[in-house]
Amino acid sequence: MVRQLWICNNCPDGCTLHLNDTDREAFIAGYKQYRVREEGSVVHGVPSIVLVDEPTYKRICESRNGIWVMRTVYANL
Repeated sequence: MVRQLWICNNCPDGCTLHLNDTDREAFIAGYKQYRVREEGSVVHGVPSIVLVDEPTYKRICESRNGIWVMRTVYANL
């Protein structure tokens, strides 16, 4: 899985998980299109490859281009 970190006001704001980089890019493009305020979450750093458990993998597969994971959870990935 591809993990992308996000920040909001220079503070960690979670991450997104994607099957591949194409899904990651589509997720980011979609997010930017519907973001209401400029000061919302923004991509932080470079994506990384992570392992996920079976239930998380299924959620990602069933999603459109990936899932959002709160910052309290992504530290365990």
